[in-house]
Amino acid sequence: MDKFLCPIDFSAYSLNALEYAAKLLQIRKGSMTLIHIFSEKEFLHALEGQKSDFNDLKDHAKEKLSSLADEIESEYGFECDFVLSIGEVNNSISQYAIKNEFDLIVMGTQGNGYSRKTIIGSRTLRTVQNATLPVLTVPLDADFKNWNSVVYASDYSDQDKITMQKLVSFIYPFRSRIRFVHVSHSNIIAFYSSFSKSK
Repeated sequence: MDKFLCPIDFSAYSLNALEYAAKLLQIRKGSMTLIHIFSEKEFLHALEGQKSDFNDLKDHAKEKLSSLADEIESEYGFECDFVLSIGEVNNSISQYAIKNEFDLIVMGTQGNGYSRKTIIGSRTLRTVQNATLPVLTVPLDADFKNWNSVVYASDYSDQDKITMQKLVSFIYPFRSRIRFVHVSHSNIIAFYSSFSKSK
């Protein structure tokens, strides 16, 4: 049974990632936790400057998280709870995931305060860099249907074998085809191969 952690900042990116994770978890089976790292500055931005004291904003965030968790449980049929953490985002997501032994973090590629000049937001990037568990980043327009084909970019490192074993285990329920890609920057030759698990 999987444990998914979904960071939520109430942006369209995070809500789409939540829906993507819920559809994925329907196949993988398990439970989900929503986490919001709350700071007054960030939530004032999210509420477009409406004047409230800190406790009012915190209570409002808690209500929204509770409502989201209830909707997920009702629509997708698995357990979903939530955590409201007070502090700075930075490493909080990865630290919470590691401490509570989650299997996967699923989050949007961007969030509140994003820049259109970047492919992946700074908070998402920091989470990917700091986490010691897999992080799935979901673009705004991504809609999960099934994973018929998965691409693995290999640099022929010693870690590849371990990572591949974990990947094969994770995607097994989807009966996906795995495609291996290696690009050599020195002579601009791309190596391509594929492996398909029998159905």
